[in-house]
Amino acid sequence: MGRLSAPDAEVARAQIRYRLVDGIRVEPIDDDVWVAFSPLSGDTTLLNDTSAATLEVLAEATQPCDTAVVSAALAADCGEKAESLAPWVEFNWPQLLNAGLVRAIFSRSG
Repeated sequence: MGRLSAPDAEVARAQIRYRLVDGIRVEPIDDDVWVAFSPLSGDTTLLNDTSAATLEVLAEATQPCDTAVVSAALAADCGEKAESLAPWVEFNWPQLLNAGLVRAIFSRSG
């Protein structure tokens, strides 16, 4: 492993926030399973509770949110610590992105 290339270094310094894709539909199908449809991808995706709750937080947000903001909102709702929820939220971003349910917004940090 060497040093990061210029584009990789820029991404490493970027702060990633997420916003909900317009027009998605999310419905419960079981106690802890949800289904979501994305008009962006045309796909329907099964979601766990954390992913569905993340989408709910983004739907209520007035601006794109990062993992810390989503984790804090979820913690306020369920009584858990935000620090314990953050790894779960972070783990779910790739699925939500790949399913066309959220979009990543990159901004320079610092």
